[in-house]
Amino acid sequence: MIGVFESQTQGMTLAQASANAATIQAAMTNAILAQGPSNVSKHCADPATISVVDVPLSNFSANGRTLFRAIAAARSRLLEENNVYHMEIQLGNP
Repeated sequence: MIGVFESQTQGMTLAQASANAATIQAAMTNAILAQGPSNVSKHCADPATISVVDVPLSNFSANGRTLFRAIAAARSRLLEENNVYHMEIQLGNP
């Protein structure tokens, strides 16, 4: 999506990009749909099959992080990235 945004806004000022926001967003939406939303981000996956949530690390004390990580990792796919715990919880029959 970054590449689509960059190609759509190349050579534009902030004012020009803002004025063309609908066109830029449409191009990005089309790219997402072409790739399949869940291939772009699990946050866009079918909510009937997977629930995805990001929990900021700053919500926890050091001890709380350790405890949360142990519990969450046993129940979900857990990644630590961008200062959040990214949890992917499979629902139903994966």
